[in-house]
Amino acid sequence: MLTASTSQSPDQPAKHQSAAVNAATVVAFGATMPNDEAARYLGVSPATLATWRSTRDVEINFCRIGRRVVYRRVDLDKFLADHLVGTGA
Repeated sequence: MLTASTSQSPDQPAKHQSAAVNAATVVAFGATMPNDEAARYLGVSPATLATWRSTRDVEINFCRIGRRVVYRRVDLDKFLADHLVGTGA
């Protein structure tokens, strides 16, 4: 876990620690988006995306951080590419 060097006690997180962790996550994990934004990106409702996630009927990789669910944009793009229907021409 990333920590910021400050004069605060170890029990108190640094104010900018969360921003540093989020920035590190984007660099290491790629751009992410929460459930509602991912649903909008795919053109489905957030409830549909949650159903797909819980039933595993549709496989889209996601990351659960506590109660929060995020999707990597690269995984959403892969899902769209995998479901692309061509004209056959």
